[in-house]
Amino acid sequence: MKLSASRLALGLVLLACVSAHGSSQDEPKPAPKLPEWRSVTPSLDFLARRLAGEDANSYEFTCLDLMQEFARRAQVSVRYDARQLSTVPRLTVVGAKDAAQRPLFELCQKSLSQATMTLMPEAGQARAFQVVASYSVSESAPVVAEAELPARSPSEWCAVAVALKGNNSTAVVSLLREVLTRQGGSISVSQDGSVIVLVDQAANLVRILPLVREADVLKALPKMVEYQRAAKVRLDELAKTLQVFLARYCDEMKLRRDSAYLTWEPNTRVLIGMIPQSLAPFMDSAVDAAERAATQEEEARKAGASSYVIFELPMPQGVNGAKVQASLRALYQQEVTLFDLYTLLKDEQGTALLVRCRNWLEAGVRDAFEQLAK
Repeated sequence: MKLSASRLALGLVLLACVSAHGSSQDEPKPAPKLPEWRSVTPSLDFLARRLAGEDANSYEFTCLDLMQEFARRAQVSVRYDARQLSTVPRLTVVGAKDAAQRPLFELCQKSLSQATMTLMPEAGQARAFQVVASYSVSESAPVVAEAELPARSPSEWCAVAVALKGNNSTAVVSLLREVLTRQGGSISVSQDGSVIVLVDQAANLVRILPLVREADVLKALPKMVEYQRAAKVRLDELAKTLQVFLARYCDEMKLRRDSAYLTWEPNTRVLIGMIPQSLAPFMDSAVDAAERAATQEEEARKAGASSYVIFELPMPQGVNGAKVQASLRALYQQEVTLFDLYTLLKDEQGTALLVRCRNWLEAGVRDAFEQLAK
């Protein structure tokens, strides 16, 4: 009886050992960790076979070689047309240390940029890329949070959505169009103008997003006031010109165009309408300038004078000279058409406005310029 118990105990121990061994054999092995594709660099053997010259400090790479090395070292798949890549100029890198430490993804991007192409991730594929034309990146750029941009590769294309706090999307878009990457960079605006979506390389997005914060300023809705003003001459022409200014203002402030308006009565010659309160002084100056110009013109004609006067109007610092010139020409549209008024910016910086006009126009032009350049 004792012997049977001992055998039974021994059997149970052996069975436990076998079970434990079997379970350890069946446990799945952890998958090997894949390399971070953004940071893999060329192998030394790859670099050694692409030396250019004898000083071991200059390397030449074909685009096809870089794609294959990137796919091998990063363990990713890259889809491309080998015949198309064969036409890309060779990429030269000077400096052994720079070549050995430069991420392969960045080298691929620099090489492709010579032919206005770029690497983009394939939709739904974590480690698959394809070569596409740079102008088409907006169609497939992944949307990322602004906080994630520093972790991205500098030349990696991304889309970032930015909610605007102000109501000045026009100014923001105008600014950003000048700093986006020429090949592929794009900007789109939601229908209500409250959100913009930027597509660009990560490094450029990090650089320009602070500009959005600077340009995205709140603009208070203007206070509208009733405006009436008596006038004697050219009221129909003057009212039409001032209405153009009001329409531009409404567009900039995101107001309906009929929020601000001017009408006039041909018999009594009175301007009647609603305008932003801040524009009232400009309207008064415009009417005054028109009346003075008409009066001086009539006096000059009676005296038989028809001479021109030439003078220079210094542009205040920070004022856009081209915009002031365009506004002045619009205000005196008829005189410009009749060649009674001619304007020219003094230099590329627009530091001054040169004016040649009929002598009876000078006082009005000077007054209008003073208001427009504020």
